[in-house]
Amino acid sequence: MNYFTKPYLSAICFLLLSLMMVFQAEAIANTADELSNTLFRPNATSVTVTCQVTLNSGESPEGTFITLTGVNNPALYFEGVAPESGTVVFTGVTEANYRLNAVLEGYYELDTLITIQSNKLIPVNLLEITHNPSSLTVDSVSLRAYWQPVPLQNRHRFSGQPYVKPMGNKSLAMGSPKGGAVSVNRSFTGYAVFLDGILQGNTFDTSFVFEPLVYGQSYLAGVAAVYTSGYSEVDTCRFTSGFLFPPQNLTGETLPLVDYSFLAWEAPENPQYPGQAVPGLTAYRIYRNQELIAEVASDTTEFYDLNLLHGHYSYEITAIYDLTLYGYPSETGESKKTEPAEISIVYDGYQLPFTENFNTGLFETNQWTVEGSNWRIAGQAGNPAPAVEFYFSPVQMDYSFSLTSFYIDCIDIIDGDIMLDFDLKLDDVNATGRDSLLVEILTEDSQFIVASFSNQGDIEWITHSVSITDYVKGHVFRLRLIAKGENSLDIYNWQIDNINVYRECAPPRDFSVLDGLYSSPGFKLIWRPPFGNPTETWIKWDYGTNKAGFGLPTGGTFNVASRFYADQLEYLAGGNLTKIRIFPVSPNATLILKVWKGYDGSSLVFSQPIDSYVAGEWNEFTLSSPVQVERNTLWIGYEVTHSGSDSVAGFDYGPVVSGMSDMISYDGIVWETVSSQSGLKFNWNIQGFIEKPEESKVYASNTSGSANFYNNDPNPEIRKHRDIIGYNIYRDNTLIATTPDLFYFDNCFFIESTYYIEYDIKAIFEDCESELVNVTLWAEQPMCAVGVSYELTEDLKIYPNPSTGLIYVDTRDLSGSVQVYSFSGKLLLDRAVAKNEKPVLWLHDFPDGAYLVKFVSDTGETLIGKVLLKK
Repeated sequence: MNYFTKPYLSAICFLLLSLMMVFQAEAIANTADELSNTLFRPNATSVTVTCQVTLNSGESPEGTFITLTGVNNPALYFEGVAPESGTVVFTGVTEANYRLNAVLEGYYELDTLITIQSNKLIPVNLLEITHNPSSLTVDSVSLRAYWQPVPLQNRHRFSGQPYVKPMGNKSLAMGSPKGGAVSVNRSFTGYAVFLDGILQGNTFDTSFVFEPLVYGQSYLAGVAAVYTSGYSEVDTCRFTSGFLFPPQNLTGETLPLVDYSFLAWEAPENPQYPGQAVPGLTAYRIYRNQELIAEVASDTTEFYDLNLLHGHYSYEITAIYDLTLYGYPSETGESKKTEPAEISIVYDGYQLPFTENFNTGLFETNQWTVEGSNWRIAGQAGNPAPAVEFYFSPVQMDYSFSLTSFYIDCIDIIDGDIMLDFDLKLDDVNATGRDSLLVEILTEDSQFIVASFSNQGDIEWITHSVSITDYVKGHVFRLRLIAKGENSLDIYNWQIDNINVYRECAPPRDFSVLDGLYSSPGFKLIWRPPFGNPTETWIKWDYGTNKAGFGLPTGGTFNVASRFYADQLEYLAGGNLTKIRIFPVSPNATLILKVWKGYDGSSLVFSQPIDSYVAGEWNEFTLSSPVQVERNTLWIGYEVTHSGSDSVAGFDYGPVVSGMSDMISYDGIVWETVSSQSGLKFNWNIQGFIEKPEESKVYASNTSGSANFYNNDPNPEIRKHRDIIGYNIYRDNTLIATTPDLFYFDNCFFIESTYYIEYDIKAIFEDCESELVNVTLWAEQPMCAVGVSYELTEDLKIYPNPSTGLIYVDTRDLSGSVQVYSFSGKLLLDRAVAKNEKPVLWLHDFPDGAYLVKFVSDTGETLIGKVLLKK
């Protein structure tokens, strides 16, 4: 059949046209409905919607963000933020179907559909987001419940730019557009604790103790967070009670200078049956510092803990029960521990030094504790007599007997080494090696054998010296001598004499005086620190201030260095040079840090170009790789390359330590002193930082083959030496200076005849001083001002000199004060000097003789000179 004939085509066109008219009519109808909801309803733009916001927590709803969005037309959009009253009013709302959304942080979001056809009041109630405690557990013995807390952070209301919530192809603002922030605490009010569903109490803690429960019975514990809006979900756990009534009211006490504590307590009691014994009680267990030390019968409520060392002790007690009456035949149970009783045993021990030579013939004199009858004081033997001895008689088999000192107090000692010296002698009979004498240290909670001797033949009197610093510093301790063996007939006796416990603070080493090296008269004193100190230090020759810079007249390259001999660095051998300080005066030079070794400095061992530096001040550089300090001469310095007449290499005011602090080389191989080249006398401003690993403690002792000395190092943090505060320097028994450096210049002037001069030095620690170390030399008659600071930078220029009374002083146009001293140290004149002033002093009224003139600038620079007055 042909469907494309004219009649058929006409029919098909009619059908399609009819369908199009139907669809168009439906669309027009839908549009009409929508318009009827908007434009064509009377008063459509005058509807007012009021939202009244409340919170189930009872808090203020301020900050709640509310939006109204048309369901069929998202262009219909209204938003507002609730004030404290919670009332949000929207005016001019077009009647339609809307989605109402309310958001406040910390509360569940409200999102609902609502139809608005007239003025409307909409109640909005937000429910608080609550959190549940978790991981509830119960200690079945103590009945204490524990749980993890709920988050309690503050919630912060929206501020600034609103948070944007995507919704389809439109973004809805969820935050307040107004500025500022409001921080509000959650309405959390604590935790509610339940037992078998019954409320037991409330707490802000994350633990709770249930009242006494029946032993062996199962219970269901629960905990919920409490908010003003109500409880959170309850977290639960099931447990079986192991509760047994504990002892009550534990107390502890001790008396001064005793070695025991006294404990007392009361028997357990069931509060429901006051005054009645708790069934099944059989014993008490006593714990000291959480360790079980005793178990006593149930009719005992007191206990003496004897033979305690100096220290702090914490006691707790539990009750032991026969559980037959609780339904568990032949079983025992232990209650929880009491609250601890704290006791401190304090002895007024002997202070250092402690010396015992047994001259009184009595152990009681220094309160020794004697075990056994073999220990005695031998009046006719000793080094010299008398001495203490362990005698073979009465004969002992498999024996061990001790002699123990009273307490010796080292609690407050900070610095220095604590030494134990004693003399020992053995008269042997059979050299079995099975009889011995032990030297032991007893502290509050430990004991250490620091020396032992065995009978392998006679031992003549010999003095032993043992460092016990690691064991006793910071403690009260006792010294114990233990004689032990298989058969006391194998020896005749052990003898001990001249026991001495003392503190030793190490003195400076290699104290010496350099003379004849300076442009100005005087002495430079140098020394090395005590053994073991310091583990890190700056080594230098300069005085720390810069006078000027050195350069070549037309530019070029040269090297400068400070030299340190091997014996001067012996105490730092094994350490590493890790940093170098220099004082470059002019900019625009090329600098290379360098280190040489060898007596003549011909061996370059390190080189490091300097990328940049700051002219006119100290610059500190860390070496790219450390240079090990060996028993070899060390040269520390740098290479300078500059153009023109720049003065680059900084130097101080002197006086110079010639041949050490003023070395210069133009090729880095051949070295000379600056004074030999130019006549200038100064020290390069070059300093090196050396770090030395902490050395292991070495115990010094004169021993025989039968002795052993121990180094258990129980407290390595105590072993480390404290930093030295400084050194006191004395001239002819008069203190002239205290300095932290390893050198000092004493500006003495010499006239007329010869004279002995003596210098002494001691190291000063925080709580001790070392012994004095001295050096005596023969010199021209020194005229030294006592009590004057001798931090010399350069001779003060005075003219005329000698003078008949009128002198001019060159203070380099600096402000400060100028002073005149007699050479006995008496201040004769002191006057202020203004900047750029040329001070003139009138000394005509003073007797003829030599006078010391000192100028101290306001910046701390010191200049010293001498003037001879001849009228």
